[in-house]
Amino acid sequence: MSDYADFIAATAEGDVDMNMYAVQERWVRELEGTVPEDGKSQLEDYIDPINQMRDVVAAGGGNLTFNTDRFKDGALSTLTYCNEKVGYKKAAG
Repeated sequence: MSDYADFIAATAEGDVDMNMYAVQERWVRELEGTVPEDGKSQLEDYIDPINQMRDVVAAGGGNLTFNTDRFKDGALSTLTYCNEKVGYKKAAG
């Protein structure tokens, strides 16, 4: 998670590293494939920056207008979601 956050911060500062994008894009695909249905809305906010980059890459390049607002909101809600799931499993188990 911290590598993804570092990547988002660097990209927001204008340091677009396509090799790191490829690494983070693969990691996000793994997340998308494993998140439970009730966690998808939190994840969508968290991965919004990579989706913005996916759109530019899919278009064959161009200007990236990078917004991290949804990422910031999604980071907290994703961590809260995960904590609630782990806490529930610990209490139930």
